[in-house]
Amino acid sequence: MADRAPPNDELLRELADGDLSRLGALSQDRADAQQASGLADDAFRIAEIAALAALDAPLISWYMHLGDDPPDADTIVGALIAVAPIVGAPRVVSAAANIVTATEPLEQVDEDI
Repeated sequence: MADRAPPNDELLRELADGDLSRLGALSQDRADAQQASGLADDAFRIAEIAALAALDAPLISWYMHLGDDPPDADTIVGALIAVAPIVGAPRVVSAAANIVTATEPLEQVDEDI
């Protein structure tokens, strides 16, 4: 069996916290994808919500993609309803729970933990 180099603990922790700054290409890829898609910002964000739900993305991904200015609840619910027949109820429920947590004020999240 080949020896594998131990992971860079600091980078691993940064990634787990959603800090992708040392992987600049990923954030540039998102900007390039949005530009290439020709979608308006709102439509692109809905597509991201659908993709995150389909992947059953972890909570940190929801924090990263919803940011400080998430779409309104009607838009989020609409996106989840649209993908439900494709991804299934368990992923929609998981996504909804993560979205609720990711959009709560941080003080509330700290109290819940």
